[in-house]
Amino acid sequence: MNSFSLLTNRLKQYHDYQEKLVSRLNHELRTPIAIIRSSLDNINRDSLSEDELQLIDNAQSGAVRMSQTISRLSEANKLEQAIRSADKEPFDMLPVLKDLMLAYRTNWHEHQFELVTGLEEARILGSKDLFVQMLDKLISNAVDFDNKTRPIQIALKRKDRQLVLSVSNAGPTIARKHLHDVFSLMHSSRKHSNQHLGLGLYVARLIASFHGAKVSAENQIDESGVAINIIWRNKHFTASP
Repeated sequence: MNSFSLLTNRLKQYHDYQEKLVSRLNHELRTPIAIIRSSLDNINRDSLSEDELQLIDNAQSGAVRMSQTISRLSEANKLEQAIRSADKEPFDMLPVLKDLMLAYRTNWHEHQFELVTGLEEARILGSKDLFVQMLDKLISNAVDFDNKTRPIQIALKRKDRQLVLSVSNAGPTIARKHLHDVFSLMHSSRKHSNQHLGLGLYVARLIASFHGAKVSAENQIDESGVAINIIWRNKHFTASP
């Protein structure tokens, strides 16, 4: 018992340290980064050679990416705090998904969306607001990589003793060795990801865990796209009204 208590205390201390570190980085680095970006913007480019201009552009790109990284770390830290303080209550996912489909079709009218399910009810214990945030992150990720050759699909089904919610899109696949890494903070493995730092899937994993679910990524069998799966075992999706 003493060993378990000690381990729990050390984990809490480590987590508190991480939170304070992110907060301090956010505070200490924002001003220096802003100064660097401002200085680079004010350099007289007319007198520079082509090689020097390339160095300036590289420095500007690095400063922008560093600023984005700090912002995403801060956002992830705030969300973790919000998740820990959230209340849970039973709710049915299906009406929520149907409402979200209407919103997604309006917000991303250039993409197609479809909801596929044979279920009449899918009750879980959790936070409806956080659930919506999780879906928003998954859909935003799907839209980023969608090649529009077929609809972005949200599928909800029972499989054996599990409930599986999947979001899939046609587009670039993920290297097999990175399928487990895409939910890590700041990780992005798909080709042509540019500044896509992977925060969305990290957030989705946090919220899924809050709801007693696991996440996984898989390439479509025909290698035409990717599916992100949220999986509940039986004991987590039998919440009573």
